Amino acid sequence: MEINVELFKKSSDPGDCLLKDTAACAAMNNPGCPACELGKAGAETQKNALEDFELLKTLLPEEGIKPLMQSETCLFCKSEKSNPREYYAITDFAHREPQRTKTSVIGIKIKANVGSLIPVQIACCKKCRRNFLMRDYLPWIITAAITIALIAVLSIVPLRESLVAVNELLPLALFAGVFVVGYFAGQLARNVFVKAKKSQTLFEVAELPTIKRMLEKGWFSLFGEKKGIRLIFSKKRLERGWFSGDSVEA
Repeated sequence: MEINVELFKKSSDPGDCLLKDTAACAAMNNPGCPACELGKAGAETQKNALEDFELLKTLLPEEGIKPLMQSETCLFCKSEKSNPREYYAITDFAHREPQRTKTSVIGIKIKANVGSLIPVQIACCKKCRRNFLMRDYLPWIITAAITIALIAVLSIVPLRESLVAVNELLPLALFAGVFVVGYFAGQLARNVFVKAKKSQTLFEVAELPTIKRMLEKGWFSLFGEKKGIRLIFSKKRLERGWFSGDSVEA
Protein backbone atom coordinates (compact mmCIF):
# COMPACT_ATOMS: atom_id res chain seq x y z
CA MET A 1 0.00 0.00 0.00
CA GLU A 2 1.43 3.38 -1.06
CA ILE A 3 0.34 6.93 -0.35
CA ASN A 4 0.36 9.42 -3.22
CA VAL A 5 1.02 12.77 -1.54
CA GLU A 6 0.65 14.65 -4.84
CA LEU A 7 -3.04 13.73 -4.99
CA PHE A 8 -3.66 15.61 -1.75
CA LYS A 9 -3.07 19.37 -1.69
CA LYS A 10 -3.53 21.56 1.36
CA SER A 11 -5.67 24.68 1.03
CA SER A 12 -3.47 26.94 3.17
CA ASP A 13 -0.07 27.10 4.84
CA PRO A 14 0.09 24.52 7.66
CA GLY A 15 2.86 26.43 9.43
CA ASP A 16 5.10 24.26 11.59
CA CYS A 17 2.84 21.19 11.49
CA LEU A 18 4.92 18.00 11.64
CA LEU A 19 2.46 16.32 9.29
CA LYS A 20 3.09 18.81 6.48
CA ASP A 21 3.74 17.10 3.12
CA THR A 22 3.80 13.65 4.71
CA ALA A 23 2.08 10.46 3.64
CA ALA A 24 0.23 10.48 6.98
CA CYS A 25 -1.30 13.88 6.15
CA ALA A 26 -2.49 12.58 2.78
CA ALA A 27 -3.84 9.37 4.32
CA MET A 28 -6.03 11.30 6.78
CA ASN A 29 -7.86 12.86 3.81
CA ASN A 30 -8.66 16.13 5.58
CA PRO A 31 -10.31 18.77 3.35
CA GLY A 32 -7.59 21.28 4.24
CA CYS A 33 -5.43 22.67 7.01
CA PRO A 34 -8.12 24.94 8.53
CA ALA A 35 -10.33 21.87 9.11
CA CYS A 36 -7.52 19.69 10.51
CA GLU A 37 -7.59 19.37 14.29
CA LEU A 38 -4.12 17.83 14.35
CA GLY A 39 -2.70 20.92 12.68
CA LYS A 40 -3.85 22.92 15.70
CA ALA A 41 -2.52 20.38 18.19
CA GLY A 42 0.92 20.36 19.72
CA ALA A 43 4.03 18.71 18.34
CA GLU A 44 3.66 15.72 20.66
CA THR A 45 0.18 14.91 19.35
CA GLN A 46 1.37 15.27 15.76
CA LYS A 47 4.33 12.99 16.47
CA ASN A 48 1.94 10.38 17.90
CA ALA A 49 -0.20 10.64 14.75
CA LEU A 50 2.83 9.91 12.59
CA GLU A 51 3.64 6.85 14.70
CA ASP A 52 0.01 5.68 14.54
CA PHE A 53 0.10 6.00 10.75
CA GLU A 54 3.18 3.78 10.46
CA LEU A 55 1.50 1.18 12.67
CA LEU A 56 -1.78 1.34 10.75
CA LYS A 57 0.01 0.51 7.50
CA THR A 58 1.24 -2.75 9.03
CA LEU A 59 -2.17 -3.63 10.43
CA LEU A 60 -4.05 -3.29 7.12
CA PRO A 61 -4.05 -5.89 4.32
CA GLU A 62 -1.33 -5.50 1.72
CA GLU A 63 -3.81 -4.04 -0.79
CA GLY A 64 -5.19 -1.60 1.78
CA ILE A 65 -8.91 -0.77 1.78
CA LYS A 66 -8.98 1.26 -1.43
CA PRO A 67 -10.32 -1.62 -3.61
CA LEU A 68 -13.50 -1.66 -1.50
CA MET A 69 -14.44 1.92 -2.30
CA GLN A 70 -13.02 2.28 -5.80
CA SER A 71 -14.78 -0.69 -7.36
CA GLU A 72 -17.03 0.51 -10.18
CA THR A 73 -19.46 -2.34 -9.48
CA CYS A 74 -21.29 -3.46 -6.36
CA LEU A 75 -19.27 -5.82 -4.17
CA PHE A 76 -22.38 -7.29 -2.56
CA CYS A 77 -24.05 -8.54 -5.74
CA LYS A 78 -23.98 -12.34 -6.02
CA SER A 79 -25.16 -12.50 -9.63
CA GLU A 80 -22.69 -13.23 -12.43
CA LYS A 81 -22.76 -9.58 -13.49
CA SER A 82 -22.68 -7.10 -10.62
CA ASN A 83 -24.73 -3.91 -10.79
CA PRO A 84 -22.99 -0.52 -11.15
CA ARG A 85 -21.95 1.21 -7.94
CA GLU A 86 -24.49 3.84 -6.85
CA TYR A 87 -23.78 4.07 -3.11
CA TYR A 88 -21.09 3.54 -0.54
CA ALA A 89 -21.87 1.22 2.36
CA ILE A 90 -19.99 2.67 5.34
CA THR A 91 -19.02 1.18 8.68
CA ASP A 92 -16.22 1.67 11.21
CA PHE A 93 -13.57 -0.92 12.00
CA ALA A 94 -11.43 -0.82 15.12
CA HIS A 95 -8.20 -2.43 16.28
CA ARG A 96 -6.78 -2.84 19.78
CA GLU A 97 -3.38 -1.54 18.62
CA PRO A 98 -1.73 0.72 19.54
CA GLN A 99 -2.48 -0.05 23.16
CA ARG A 100 -3.93 2.95 24.95
CA THR A 101 -5.24 3.68 28.41
CA LYS A 102 -8.33 5.56 29.51
CA THR A 103 -9.65 6.80 32.82
CA SER A 104 -12.62 4.89 34.25
CA VAL A 105 -15.60 6.54 35.93
CA ILE A 106 -13.92 6.03 39.30
CA GLY A 107 -10.68 7.63 38.16
CA ILE A 108 -8.63 4.48 37.60
CA LYS A 109 -6.59 4.14 34.40
CA ILE A 110 -7.56 1.03 32.47
CA LYS A 111 -6.65 -0.47 29.10
CA ALA A 112 -8.82 0.85 26.26
CA ASN A 113 -10.58 -1.63 24.00
CA VAL A 114 -9.92 0.49 20.89
CA GLY A 115 -6.52 1.76 19.84
CA SER A 116 -7.23 2.54 16.18
CA LEU A 117 -10.39 3.40 14.27
CA ILE A 118 -10.87 3.71 10.51
CA PRO A 119 -13.92 4.13 8.26
CA VAL A 120 -14.50 1.48 5.61
CA GLN A 121 -16.46 2.37 2.47
CA ILE A 122 -17.75 -0.41 0.24
CA ALA A 123 -19.16 -0.05 -3.29
CA CYS A 124 -22.88 -0.90 -3.29
CA CYS A 125 -25.77 -0.83 -5.77
CA LYS A 126 -29.34 0.36 -5.24
CA LYS A 127 -30.77 -3.17 -5.01
CA CYS A 128 -28.31 -4.38 -2.38
CA ARG A 129 -28.76 -1.17 -0.39
CA ARG A 130 -32.51 -1.79 -0.34
CA ASN A 131 -31.97 -5.38 0.80
CA PHE A 132 -29.66 -4.30 3.63
CA LEU A 133 -32.10 -1.63 4.80
CA MET A 134 -34.97 -4.11 4.77
CA ARG A 135 -32.85 -6.57 6.74
CA ASP A 136 -32.16 -3.98 9.41
CA TYR A 137 -35.51 -2.20 9.65
CA LEU A 138 -38.11 -4.84 8.80
CA PRO A 139 -38.34 -6.15 12.41
CA TRP A 140 -39.01 -2.69 13.76
CA ILE A 141 -41.49 -1.82 11.02
CA ILE A 142 -43.54 -4.90 11.84
CA THR A 143 -43.26 -4.32 15.59
CA ALA A 144 -44.39 -0.71 15.18
CA ALA A 145 -47.28 -1.69 12.89
CA ILE A 146 -48.63 -4.29 15.31
CA THR A 147 -48.21 -1.95 18.30
CA ILE A 148 -49.97 0.92 16.52
CA ALA A 149 -52.82 -1.42 15.56
CA LEU A 150 -53.23 -2.38 19.24
CA ILE A 151 -53.23 1.27 20.30
CA ALA A 152 -55.98 1.93 17.77
CA VAL A 153 -58.01 -0.95 19.19
CA LEU A 154 -57.49 0.22 22.78
CA SER A 155 -58.62 3.70 21.80
CA ILE A 156 -62.15 2.28 21.53
CA VAL A 157 -63.53 3.45 24.86
CA PRO A 158 -66.05 0.64 25.55
CA LEU A 159 -63.43 -2.01 24.89
CA ARG A 160 -60.82 -0.31 27.03
CA GLU A 161 -63.29 0.16 29.89
CA SER A 162 -64.30 -3.49 29.75
CA LEU A 163 -60.65 -4.52 30.07
CA VAL A 164 -60.10 -2.15 32.97
CA ALA A 165 -63.18 -3.58 34.65
CA VAL A 166 -61.49 -7.00 34.68
CA ASN A 167 -58.15 -5.62 35.90
CA GLU A 168 -56.74 -2.12 35.83
CA LEU A 169 -53.40 -3.41 34.58
CA LEU A 170 -54.86 -5.61 31.86
CA PRO A 171 -54.54 -3.01 29.03
CA LEU A 172 -50.90 -2.42 29.98
CA ALA A 173 -50.18 -6.15 30.16
CA LEU A 174 -51.89 -6.64 26.80
CA PHE A 175 -49.81 -3.83 25.30
CA ALA A 176 -46.56 -5.35 26.60
CA GLY A 177 -47.52 -8.81 25.38
CA VAL A 178 -48.42 -7.62 21.89
CA PHE A 179 -45.16 -5.63 21.69
CA VAL A 180 -43.15 -8.77 22.47
CA VAL A 181 -45.15 -10.79 19.94
CA GLY A 182 -44.62 -8.06 17.35
CA TYR A 183 -40.88 -8.05 18.01
CA PHE A 184 -40.53 -11.80 17.50
CA ALA A 185 -42.80 -11.65 14.46
CA GLY A 186 -40.48 -8.99 13.04
CA GLN A 187 -37.41 -11.15 13.68
CA LEU A 188 -39.09 -14.06 11.93
CA ALA A 189 -39.98 -11.87 8.97
CA ARG A 190 -36.39 -10.64 8.85
CA ASN A 191 -35.02 -14.18 8.70
CA VAL A 192 -37.47 -15.09 5.94
CA PHE A 193 -36.50 -11.98 3.98
CA VAL A 194 -32.74 -12.64 4.27
CA LYS A 195 -33.24 -16.25 3.20
CA ALA A 196 -35.21 -15.12 0.17
CA LYS A 197 -32.67 -12.48 -0.87
CA LYS A 198 -29.39 -14.18 -0.03
CA SER A 199 -29.06 -15.39 -3.63
CA GLN A 200 -29.00 -11.72 -4.71
CA THR A 201 -27.02 -10.02 -1.96
CA LEU A 202 -24.01 -10.97 0.15
CA PHE A 203 -25.30 -10.03 3.61
CA GLU A 204 -22.19 -11.34 5.37
CA VAL A 205 -19.90 -8.29 5.05
CA ALA A 206 -17.14 -10.26 6.77
CA GLU A 207 -17.01 -12.59 3.74
CA LEU A 208 -15.63 -9.89 1.46
CA PRO A 209 -11.97 -10.86 0.81
CA THR A 210 -10.46 -7.56 2.01
CA ILE A 211 -12.66 -7.48 5.11
CA LYS A 212 -11.79 -11.10 5.84
CA ARG A 213 -8.08 -10.24 5.74
CA MET A 214 -8.70 -7.28 8.06
CA LEU A 215 -10.42 -9.56 10.56
CA GLU A 216 -7.50 -11.96 10.39
CA LYS A 217 -5.20 -9.05 11.30
CA GLY A 218 -7.23 -8.25 14.40
CA TRP A 219 -9.71 -5.65 13.15
CA PHE A 220 -13.32 -5.80 14.34
CA SER A 221 -16.49 -3.91 13.48
CA LEU A 222 -17.78 -1.43 16.04
CA PHE A 223 -21.26 -2.19 14.76
CA GLY A 224 -20.86 -5.93 14.47
CA GLU A 225 -23.63 -8.12 15.74
CA LYS A 226 -24.66 -11.72 15.42
CA LYS A 227 -27.13 -10.88 12.68
CA GLY A 228 -24.72 -8.88 10.54
CA ILE A 229 -22.55 -5.78 10.47
CA ARG A 230 -24.64 -2.61 10.43
CA LEU A 231 -24.06 -0.27 7.51
CA ILE A 232 -25.01 3.28 6.64
CA PHE A 233 -25.25 4.40 3.02
CA SER A 234 -24.16 7.51 1.20
CA LYS A 235 -24.09 8.68 -2.40
CA LYS A 236 -20.77 10.39 -1.75
CA ARG A 237 -17.50 9.27 -0.26
CA LEU A 238 -16.39 10.52 3.14
CA GLU A 239 -14.60 13.86 3.12
CA ARG A 240 -12.12 12.83 5.82
CA GLY A 241 -10.85 9.83 7.75
CA TRP A 242 -7.84 7.53 7.69
CA PHE A 243 -7.35 5.97 4.23
CA SER A 244 -10.71 7.27 2.97
CA GLY A 245 -9.46 9.24 -0.04
CA ASP A 246 -7.83 8.74 -3.41
CA SER A 247 -4.36 9.47 -2.01
CA VAL A 248 -4.19 5.85 -0.87
CA GLU A 249 -2.79 3.61 -3.56
CA ALA A 250 -3.14 -0.15 -3.19
